[in-house]
Amino acid sequence: MRNEEIVALLRTTGLTIGEVGEPMLAGLDETAAARRALEIVAATKILGHVVPVRFGGSTVGGLVEQDEVSCRAVCAVREGLAYHSGLFDVMFAMQGLGSYPIARAGRDALRERLLPEVVSGKQIAAFALTEVE
Repeated sequence: MRNEEIVALLRTTGLTIGEVGEPMLAGLDETAAARRALEIVAATKILGHVVPVRFGGSTVGGLVEQDEVSCRAVCAVREGLAYHSGLFDVMFAMQGLGSYPIARAGRDALRERLLPEVVSGKQIAAFALTEVE
């Protein structure tokens, strides 16, 4: 099933991403399933909630300014995803956690280059933490 078909099915039937997408992950190894889950999440356009409107994000009904991300919208999406699929939730959350520092404090050139790629699922966002020994 192509991404356009997934979106059409979700819109016409009211099914959740988990209901439609989980069967599409059957038989895939962990890495392939994660990449496919990200493609599905990106196809539904919900990744628009993890970046500001200015960089291809969702307007989220005017909850926030054009340069901000709505934590309420992110939490609402995660709740729906997690109810049906931990993997879809993880892929959505990862994109948000990895892109938020860039959206919040990155230079404009970096934001303009990277954030549209995060929304489209072409780039996987991530972050790393280290601790002093």
